[in-house]
Amino acid sequence: MIKLLPQNVKTLHMFPNKQNTHVIDLAKKLGFHNHGGHTILMFSNKYIGMPTNELAIELSQEYFQDFVNLHDTVFPNAYYKGKQIIRRLNKHRKVFIIKENSSLCGYIYAEAEPDVSLSNIEFLAVDESQRRKGIASRLLSIALKWLFSFDTINSITLCVNLKNDKAIKLYTNF
Repeated sequence: MIKLLPQNVKTLHMFPNKQNTHVIDLAKKLGFHNHGGHTILMFSNKYIGMPTNELAIELSQEYFQDFVNLHDTVFPNAYYKGKQIIRRLNKHRKVFIIKENSSLCGYIYAEAEPDVSLSNIEFLAVDESQRRKGIASRLLSIALKWLFSFDTINSITLCVNLKNDKAIKLYTNF
């Protein structure tokens, strides 16, 4: 199959629903490898009124390299590298950060598609030295507040690796 793709495409990934046995069988037949399961979580617009005093700080050029380093360390095999995310930023794709003493503590990358009522939280990472301080919850609050500021967005989805117990706990307890 890879021979049919443009020369610059080096890898393919599939993300079928576990109930889609036809696609799963096709993936096996074509030699795809299963890298584990994921769960899809959703936030509803009941979070619109969620109080947050947190100041939403968007990623600025000053923190680009710190962001790239953190993202590419935490998500080394992600579908977007840190530099790709920076190139994607616009009014509907934002990275919010929390900093302390001019150091990047963590970030969250969210995308909104208000024209089709879709939104996603794509990545959330906190520097290892800053974990267990509530930074992930603060970042999540900021992103939810921004995403639900669009009138057409009533729910937000995110995909989490089933092995990432800490992330699942954060999102389900939020």
